[in-house]
Amino acid sequence: MSAQEKGPAIREPVGKDEPEYNMSHRGGRGYAIILNHTKFQNKKKYPDRTYKSKCIGASGNIEEKTDADHMVDVYRALGFRHIEVFHDLKRSQIMKLVDEYLRENRYYNFADKDCLSMAILSHGDKDTCGRFQAFNEAIQFSDLWQPLASNRIVDLGSKPKVIFFDCSRGNDTDIVKSESQVKNETTVSNSKGCFKGMEFPSSKPDNIDPTKFEGNVYKLPTLADFFLAFSSAEGYRAHNDKDESPYVKELKSVILEKQKEDDDRKDHLLSIMCAVTRRVATMFSLNNDEGKCYIKQCPSCTSTLIRKLYFRGNNKQGNVEPVNISSEEFDKYFEEKMRP
Repeated sequence: MSAQEKGPAIREPVGKDEPEYNMSHRGGRGYAIILNHTKFQNKKKYPDRTYKSKCIGASGNIEEKTDADHMVDVYRALGFRHIEVFHDLKRSQIMKLVDEYLRENRYYNFADKDCLSMAILSHGDKDTCGRFQAFNEAIQFSDLWQPLASNRIVDLGSKPKVIFFDCSRGNDTDIVKSESQVKNETTVSNSKGCFKGMEFPSSKPDNIDPTKFEGNVYKLPTLADFFLAFSSAEGYRAHNDKDESPYVKELKSVILEKQKEDDDRKDHLLSIMCAVTRRVATMFSLNNDEGKCYIKQCPSCTSTLIRKLYFRGNNKQGNVEPVNISSEEFDKYFEEKMRP
């Protein structure tokens, strides 16, 4: 049986037992893609998200920006030099991006890159859990990240795929009572079923053709190396629709703070996101019912990373300006990317 018949071969950039991902490819960090949704076809159901929020920037000063601009700062701090911001795409355009464009190296060449990251800034679907809202229709979370698996994009095999979701994952509200209400009782939230495990579809492992590679050869599951960071627990709301996003605010604050450290003192991604979760969970509160109750929010993460993920080396590179692409410019943008 030929290598092609066996399945895609992963060109493993790091040894089987290495504890860290290889984040020093000659092509740089990779691609950061932001899907920024601020306007929606159904305005009654999904109001515009055009607010600006304040956050401490890299200079130490308070900056008032949109969530998309804050996420650009996050990606700069993580060392990304290729940042694209797509604004208010339709469902068909997003699916074309992940199903077609990201899979072709004439648009995105992952062979010499460290990783891929995406950020989704939107409303969650108010009718069905586990979906976010594009301009005109909802999209399953899994429909976005499953096309990025190593059996679809071979050059992303054994490389991290990090996706940030800032959108609701349901309609439940996490409410805690004030101390005066619970008296001597322990305050607990109504977070039943918050941490149900994500169901991954059954899939065959990728096969590596031993005739093409030297040294140790091993197989990886196609759904390895994903890190999905959600702004709320499963089934619960994320409060990002009126004045600001507490998740984006704390994500930027923590990452800019952590990434200022020297490379040998930097934290790995899971440790960073633990700090983000703690900040949002402890610092964010909305007053409800005249102070008798408080609305809370708790981010959560799902990981199939098999190594620690450090974003080192970012301090050696200068700033980069993102590319902004509207829905109307979408097709033209990729046509121009094909030109020599």
